[in-house]
Amino acid sequence: KPRQPQCDTCPLMKKCVAYHLNIVEDLPIKLKKTTVKTRYFSYLFFIANNKLWLRKRTEKDIWQHLYEPFLIETLQEISLQDLRKTPLLQSFNIKGLKHKGQSTQRLTHQVIHANFYSIKQSQNKASLPADGEWVLLEEINRYAFPKTLVSFLDKYYILLEH
Repeated sequence: KPRQPQCDTCPLMKKCVAYHLNIVEDLPIKLKKTTVKTRYFSYLFFIANNKLWLRKRTEKDIWQHLYEPFLIETLQEISLQDLRKTPLLQSFNIKGLKHKGQSTQRLTHQVIHANFYSIKQSQNKASLPADGEWVLLEEINRYAFPKTLVSFLDKYYILLEH
């Protein structure tokens, strides 16, 4: 018992270093608390011709080898208006960006704040990064997603079609 050790009745008392050095009350030493990193994800669901653009996460980071739609990570929460102003989105010349939901997921050392947006796109498919692929909406259940995305898709899949 860390707060009330019962050294007198402990069968290991004779060999106990903490007892012999009189440091029983100082143990166990609490390690530093792990710092929790907060991350802000904006997922963009590019949809064209009943297909969704997805990419596989390959970086040595969370959710490695799982799939996700287009991601913009920012250092802080970003509004829809500010998201539209990002150079990346302006280069895509996007007009129909709609907010579809948000969620928060706590991991061991991170908190992920995610916002989800849909974009109807009938052209400009080639401007998306080459590390992704276009997947038929009815086949997305064949792909493994992080829990955050699974929860969103379970609740809001129908919203992506509108």
